[in-house]
Amino acid sequence: MYTQCPICKHQRQISIKELRSSRGMIKCALCSEEFDALELLSDKQVRQPKSAQLEENRFNVNSVYWKIGSFLGIICLLFQWAYFNYQAIINNAQFRSTSVYITQLLNVQLPHYHNPAEIEIIHSDLQNDHDDIYRLKTILINHAEFTQKLPDLKLTLIDITGQVVTETILTDRHFQTDELLVMPSNEAIKLTISLLILVQPLGGYEMELVHES
Repeated sequence: MYTQCPICKHQRQISIKELRSSRGMIKCALCSEEFDALELLSDKQVRQPKSAQLEENRFNVNSVYWKIGSFLGIICLLFQWAYFNYQAIINNAQFRSTSVYITQLLNVQLPHYHNPAEIEIIHSDLQNDHDDIYRLKTILINHAEFTQKLPDLKLTLIDITGQVVTETILTDRHFQTDELLVMPSNEAIKLTISLLILVQPLGGYEMELVHES
């Protein structure tokens, strides 16, 4: 059996089972109009005018284009999200393993994992070598599951009155180490740096990790 939309004249085949389940009320696939299929029920398919056939073809084509456009739009949004959140993704422990796997498949280099919150300073020592030359020794441990690049460190010098005299950011370019400038997972690394310190007399110092990316 066939029924026809009273608005756009679109015809469709319908079964008795479908009529019973919907109690005769159906929605047109072409214009989304809801109508009573029983009012225009027919045993034979009525030949549609050319305008109705063209409209139906146009609807089918537009539907395909809409689906393709929606798919491409979603892909673009995903790429845009990944581009603006790239650093957060590769430095997220939950996504890191997946990122490593994908970059291996693409044969590209993935930047080192970087999360200073998983690095700990377990020892530091500042000793005078001679005159105004001091030697700073620091031992760091990487608690992360991944190799990390060396973090930046902030060295604060304090005079004998307890006042802060100067603050210096130490990067991997300052350190003297026989190791690569990366920290293996769950391992400690010793760093040494020679400093010219003109604060005399020196009261003390503080060493802390720089947590900004």
